[in-house]
Amino acid sequence: MNIVDNSLAIVLLGDWNKLYVQPDWVATNIFCKSEMEIGVDAQGIDINVSYKCDNIIINPSQEKVVLTATNIKPETIDFLAKCANNYITKAKTPFLAAYGLNIDFIETDNTLLPDMFDNVSDSQVLSRLNYAIVNSQMNRTIEKDDKTINIQYNQEQNYSKIHLNEHHSEPDISSIVFDYERVVDFIGYSKDIVTSLGYDIEDIDNE
Repeated sequence: MNIVDNSLAIVLLGDWNKLYVQPDWVATNIFCKSEMEIGVDAQGIDINVSYKCDNIIINPSQEKVVLTATNIKPETIDFLAKCANNYITKAKTPFLAAYGLNIDFIETDNTLLPDMFDNVSDSQVLSRLNYAIVNSQMNRTIEKDDKTINIQYNQEQNYSKIHLNEHHSEPDISSIVFDYERVVDFIGYSKDIVTSLGYDIEDIDNE
């Protein structure tokens, strides 16, 4: 399996003041750089703005801030953690509802997930009715120590995908600290889960 490009992300759910989604504020306080790329995605009446600097993309709104790494090189992971920590410490918000870390793994040549879904009781029934199953999903929530992990298995016709999300509800904002080790730890145990399922993971940038 391979880690999906642009899938390593930190998500902050809360009630953010509009000031904290403005480009000048983000550049100065989050990236701490004078220059950044600004992207605009307009679909109908919905307009989404993103900011990019040094392989980190930030999609901010009043309800949610998503910080995404375009690769998992050490310097990118370090900057991702710093940007997330800057949001926590500098964007004063009265309420942080939740936060999470996300990563996706994908495989185009395997039988593990297809075999798992083929063993689900309705698979043979649908096949006998001459239906082709074009997509299958299964969700699990697991817990260990202080971590709640949401796992989604997704089987399309030509690939298998595993999405992992470490979720924290109503956290104590004063106790949240993001750093390089925190993000690498998340990548590490995510890989452990995937490899324990029987998958091999290709070499990745931070190794």
